[in-house]
Amino acid sequence: MAVADIDGLKRANDDYGHATGDALLVAVAEALSTSCRGSDAAYRIGGDEFAVLLQGAGRAGYEALQLRLDALILDVSARFAGAGLSVGAAHAPGDGSKSGVLIHIGDERMYAVKDAHHMAADDPR
Repeated sequence: MAVADIDGLKRANDDYGHATGDALLVAVAEALSTSCRGSDAAYRIGGDEFAVLLQGAGRAGYEALQLRLDALILDVSARFAGAGLSVGAAHAPGDGSKSGVLIHIGDERMYAVKDAHHMAADDPR
């Protein structure tokens, strides 16, 4: 299971209005959907957060999804200044077998990625 959170949605809403924020949500949902295999399923689970169920994908399948998604998010970033996507994953059965546990772990890992993005953006190099 992958948990994804949109970076820059609040800024899009505040700077350009809610119609732009809504368009960003749609663009990310389309990128997630396009990145999925036929056996995967993407869901908006609230606000600017999505979950992607990667049935039988394992770590290699998640990494392949991440590569496809990275390419599509570049297009989204070009259309919506400052927008991006932070993604974390949890793998069954190693991380757990219940959906709530997997979402929680994926969410924690997603926030670690989001924090790393913010630290890199603050890096003066």
